[in-house]
Amino acid sequence: MTTRTSRLIIVSSGVMLIVAGLILLMRPFTPVGAATFDAAGARHAVHLTMTPARAATPGSWLIRVNGSDGRPAHAKAVRVEPVMPQMGHAIAPLTATESGTGRFPLAGVVLPMPGQWQITVTIDPAGAADRVVIPVLITG
Repeated sequence: MTTRTSRLIIVSSGVMLIVAGLILLMRPFTPVGAATFDAAGARHAVHLTMTPARAATPGSWLIRVNGSDGRPAHAKAVRVEPVMPQMGHAIAPLTATESGTGRFPLAGVVLPMPGQWQITVTIDPAGAADRVVIPVLITG
C-alpha cells in the first residue's frame, strides 16, 4: 500500500467516525427507565416522556407540544388530567408551565397503580382549547 492510499484510508475512517458521532448526538434522547408516548388532537401533537413510567413512583414528565405545522406551540401552560377509566381512578389535574418553547415539565407525578391510563393534555394558546388524549400503559 502506498503512503497516499494509507492517508486516504485514515482520513476516510476519521470522517466516518465523526459523522457517526454526530448522528448519535442528534437523535432524540430518552433517559433510561423512561417511556415515550405520542398523540395528536385537532390542532396540536403531543409527545410525553415519563421518567420512570412506573406506578407509585414519583416521576418527571416532559410534555412537548407542536402545532399542526410541526413547530413548537406557544402556550403559557397546559392542563394535564391523568385518568384510569377502567378502574374509575383519577388524580387531581396538574398545570405544567412552559419552560422553553413548546416544552412543559412536571415533577413528582405519581400514578397510584399499574395499568392503562389516559393522560389528557389541554392546550389553550389563545382561547381555542385543544384536548389531546394520550393512552399510557404503566407498569408496577
